Amino acid sequence: MESILGISIETDRTTKEKSATKYARLLIEMPLAGPFPDYIDYVNDWEVVVRQQVIYEWKPIQCNHCNMMGHKEVNCRKKHKVRKEWRVVHQGGGNKVL
Repeated sequence: MESILGISIETDRTTKEKSATKYARLLIEMPLAGPFPDYIDYVNDWEVVVRQQVIYEWKPIQCNHCNMMGHKEVNCRKKHKVRKEWRVVHQGGGNKVL
């Protein structure tokens, strides 16, 4: 079943039965690229629009520099790449390239 955030995979029993109304707990498959909204608006059983805060147990980390997943810009190897180049080394009067 598709929800506002993505594809609903699992719902806990109290959420299904609507026996605990303070929070809902859902497992939803979402695209890694997001979006990951902080709030969603929905119409409840009494036709009232409700704004609900969304708390994620886990969000993917994406680098702002290289756009790869799994690290932040601070730890980006592509941004902090050490430049390697060949240089002429003078040893014993002759030029030797290492």
